[in-house]
Amino acid sequence: MAEINKKNLRAVTRLIEAGITDEKEIVSLGIARLLEIPNITIQELNAISELQKAVKAGKVISFLAGGATDEA
Repeated sequence: MAEINKKNLRAVTRLIEAGITDEKEIVSLGIARLLEIPNITIQELNAISELQKAVKAGKVISFLAGGATDEA
């Protein structure tokens, strides 16, 4: 059985805590806005980058489950 990828979930939580709550906003995030998030880590920035790819590909559940998010 698949489990939720806790690192990816933490990145999503960071976005929600920063008031970023919809897919359009996630996809349009730039580095300047991401760096405004308090105490954001490099690992979380990487996860958010993967989340942006997952949103574009319509694979958010795969992202949260730790699966591949490559656009095909």
